[in-house]
Amino acid sequence: TDFTLHQLCHPTLLLLLVLGCTSVCSTKKRIKRNAMSRKMDHSGIATGRVIIASLTFYFIVFHSLSNLPLSNPLLYGVHQRFWMHPNILCFILIGVGFNTAAKVLPTTIAARIMPIFMVAIPLLTYGRNFEASDQSENQVFRGYASSILETLPPKSLLLINYDMTFTSVRYMQECEGFRDDVQTINLSMMTYPWFQEKQQLHQGLNFPGSHYTRGNTVAWLNGGFTFAEFIDANPDYNIYIAGRLSHDDPAFVERYEEKPHGLVRHITRRSDTIEPTEVYRNSSLHLWKSVTKHLPPQKLPSETKYPESTWEWTVKKEFVDHLVSRSTYVLDIALRGPQTQALPSI
Repeated sequence: TDFTLHQLCHPTLLLLLVLGCTSVCSTKKRIKRNAMSRKMDHSGIATGRVIIASLTFYFIVFHSLSNLPLSNPLLYGVHQRFWMHPNILCFILIGVGFNTAAKVLPTTIAARIMPIFMVAIPLLTYGRNFEASDQSENQVFRGYASSILETLPPKSLLLINYDMTFTSVRYMQECEGFRDDVQTINLSMMTYPWFQEKQQLHQGLNFPGSHYTRGNTVAWLNGGFTFAEFIDANPDYNIYIAGRLSHDDPAFVERYEEKPHGLVRHITRRSDTIEPTEVYRNSSLHLWKSVTKHLPPQKLPSETKYPESTWEWTVKKEFVDHLVSRSTYVLDIALRGPQTQALPSI
């Protein structure tokens, strides 16, 4: 259904695709006036069959080997973006089908109808897809990355374990020069042994081993380090995290907590002293004013244009999730703290 209605834009094109495949695979003898014509004809058939074989391989083998669970709408959308290449092959076969249909029709009728059809198909495609494809006003990821970076103190360390966050933040830093004082590290990349060769790029940071791994494993015994050990080795840094840890780390949970901080979380050492509720509420309110300056709630991605299969949809989800986390944290420290401090915030 998706291939027919969205990738091909109209079921009519599916008929032309089938006609093109049939024409290419046909073994019916063709009468040609000379040897050159026969040679070109055989060459065209061979090329068409190679295209069909490539499409068959793609539909069967590529999809079966895909490691993305297609039941997840977002990952299905990621999978869809690989369809541009096979679509090109489909469009070639559609052209063959179009040519075959033109030859079947009487010359006078084909001369009148086919030009109209040739103009109508692109216009129909344009009309059906322009609104969804028009990204000229899309500033979602600029606002998303800016709202993260602006809320961080100078010389902070931002640990990221989410592709969308890492690529947008790194773009703003490297291409726009925005908040390049903040060091950013991709946690997923830090889990590979070759990360040891990249540690020199992060001046001032202390790495207690070769790469980030799970504790009490062979990799850890061979020189890796846990997340808690990494945090312990850098006590002078303001460390923030976006995304989840790559590995469970009981020692980290025991010694540290993650305090909601706008669209990220601030890693702080656990303490018996509870921060006054009003202090956190007011400071976090200031952070959210910075967030909403770049990501105004009324301008968050529309679910009509950006459904669950798009990365823009996840930005809106992140916005709501972190806003809820802030509220939950306020309630938590209010309940743990003295009631005289809790009541005004509640």
